[in-house]
Amino acid sequence: MCQDRIRALPCWEHVISIEPLSGGITNRNFLVREPSRQRVVRMLSDGICLGIDRRNEQACQFGAWGAGVSPALVYADTEFLVTEFVVGETLQSDALRCSTTRQRMAELLKRLHASGRSIAGQMLYFCPFHTIRMYVQTARQLGAELPGDIDTLVHNVQQLADRMQTFQPTLCHNDLLPANVVDDGDRLWLIDWEYAGIGNPLFDLASVAANFQLTDEESQDLLQCYLGCSSDTAARDAKRLGVASLLREALWAVIQTRASSLDFDFSGYAAKHLDAFRDTFAALADDAS
Repeated sequence: MCQDRIRALPCWEHVISIEPLSGGITNRNFLVREPSRQRVVRMLSDGICLGIDRRNEQACQFGAWGAGVSPALVYADTEFLVTEFVVGETLQSDALRCSTTRQRMAELLKRLHASGRSIAGQMLYFCPFHTIRMYVQTARQLGAELPGDIDTLVHNVQQLADRMQTFQPTLCHNDLLPANVVDDGDRLWLIDWEYAGIGNPLFDLASVAANFQLTDEESQDLLQCYLGCSSDTAARDAKRLGVASLLREALWAVIQTRASSLDFDFSGYAAKHLDAFRDTFAALADDAS
């Protein structure tokens, strides 16, 4: 039934095959083959409880495509989103151990963030600290199991927010997991723009550092490649945002334990990121003392 609905979309010349794609933990994805091309179809979940706005997603991906960092958006309606397929491999979690790949990632993010000077589409503002508070509220409304000390964890994150410096908002991806970066052998591409919006560019760098589990030295090198120089202020803010990204990811998974029908261990995913948040927040507090 699902594949029949995909075949009925008005964006095909001639569908040869439709194959499920593995790896998605928010939506169901399919690869559609035609005689001269391949495209990816995302069957959209109801992402309202996660803060997903599909019109915003489309506007952000269109802007990123214009910047040359995302595959083209081909078609979208309330149920499906179709994009061009990038032939390549998603990055592995250890990919940024390589200094050359860190440089490529820094250049990719510079292109994305520079696009904020010229884009004019209607896009939502993204703040990780607000998202954390929103996710806690949503988890409670859904009856999801939150850690007993969640109020303390939110207070800890607010302490980080209170120390942040001012920044120039721009278009950001805001969900830089390894699975959302594709290497075609020549260049890197960013996919899955559900959480994108106008925000702090350092959050993208911080998310990369957290999600690719970079060492302090590797994180500093990524930031220096991005900035073209060293900056203690930017490094401190990136660390704070990296810690916040871990709690945001954990709470996202807590909500998914109630909201998602996908076969995935969201509880284990949440526990892993909660542990990482506690460890990194404690280390950051020790460094500041």
